[in-house]
Amino acid sequence: MTHKSMPHRKLSTVIPIAMGIFLAAVIVLQGPASAQTTRPIIVKERYETIPFSAGALVIPMDEKQNDTVRSFGLVHALLRNETVCYRLIGPPDPTIMTLQYPSGANYSGGPIILSDFNITLVGAILEKFPSVTVHNVTGLFISTQVYKIKTPTRVLVVHREGAGTQNSFSENLLVRMEIPYRTKQIWHLQWDVKNNPEDNPIIDNDLIIFENPGANGQMSSELKTAVKDGIISGKNFVFIGKAMNDLRQIFPGSVTVRSVNTNINYMATFRHTGESPSQYSGPMSMDVLTSDIVAMTPGYEDLEPMLYAEAYDAQLLFASYFRYGKGMAEIFSFDPDQQVGAMYDLACIFFGNRFVQAPPAKLQPPPPLGPEGIPLPAGTVPPPPPPPPPPPPSIPMATTVPAQYLFAGFAGLALGDRLKSKVRPKIAIRHKIKVRA
Repeated sequence: MTHKSMPHRKLSTVIPIAMGIFLAAVIVLQGPASAQTTRPIIVKERYETIPFSAGALVIPMDEKQNDTVRSFGLVHALLRNETVCYRLIGPPDPTIMTLQYPSGANYSGGPIILSDFNITLVGAILEKFPSVTVHNVTGLFISTQVYKIKTPTRVLVVHREGAGTQNSFSENLLVRMEIPYRTKQIWHLQWDVKNNPEDNPIIDNDLIIFENPGANGQMSSELKTAVKDGIISGKNFVFIGKAMNDLRQIFPGSVTVRSVNTNINYMATFRHTGESPSQYSGPMSMDVLTSDIVAMTPGYEDLEPMLYAEAYDAQLLFASYFRYGKGMAEIFSFDPDQQVGAMYDLACIFFGNRFVQAPPAKLQPPPPLGPEGIPLPAGTVPPPPPPPPPPPPSIPMATTVPAQYLFAGFAGLALGDRLKSKVRPKIAIRHKIKVRA
């Protein structure tokens, strides 16, 4: 991917030399304009290394799965019943020996592993999703890319006015998956954020989906601030179609957009980012029908394309995302309802990946530093600091002076020289530093 830098504006050559030198100094101190708006620390997904033994269960997410859409609903139901789910992030695909594949097979698409579970509880949940394929692990294996999911994702769908009588891809998919969710009309959400902040739905949910057209660039300043604060704190947002105009107001320069005729067919290419939003197993190229607005070549350098096509001497970004703080903004510049075949399946998986997301990772403390200021390896306990040098001996000083000497003039000063302090000198005490293992 190539990124084209924006040309810099030229300063007027009429500025006097002295003023020019002053302005140059100011520019050096401030840095480029893009650096003046400091982005928060970006928190990426955290993966663990975990061994899984015989007796664990695998929910395939590739061609071995009979019902991929309902499998996301099964995972969400397990999470609602306090069953921890482990997703194996690929590529590379893990090789697992199961009862169904005794010699081992590659499980792509981000399979879900269940380990140390309540067999009675899980069995009852599996009975409610009979179309979902589940395999039995028969041999020990270790994965270094384990995405631990402990809590169910709370979903809010923000739809257009009158959406109750219209088709909603997000809601239809959630119903099909049997995942509970809340809905809000965009204008009601703006009113709640401004006038009823103690009942702000953004705070109460983990994933907020702005369906097409969102506020179409007419989002209130209060809602824009609430969305930005929500992403920083760890909320994930999805912007579909014209709702990208709202995203561009919240994050100027994140992407550019282009208006196109609806239902233009493009051959798009899928790209794995190696993170949970892009977990997928299927064709790498597929036909995409456009909506009336598409995202173009990214402005943010860390924006991750997942589905793109080459057109107009640029990239059309049909699915992409970027991280901001502890959360994520995801962009879909296609109408999911209009897709068919492999592209419809991929649209369902894009949404399903967000429906079973893990909570944001905690900010990790900086690594301990060695004697030369070099970071020590993870898990290293730094040596205790050297004991401080002994303090100088305490000098006896009078802390109180009788009142009769305060106004005695020179006589009082002479008498004060002969005063001897009765205050005991302070003795420095060293405390032992305990280092926890």
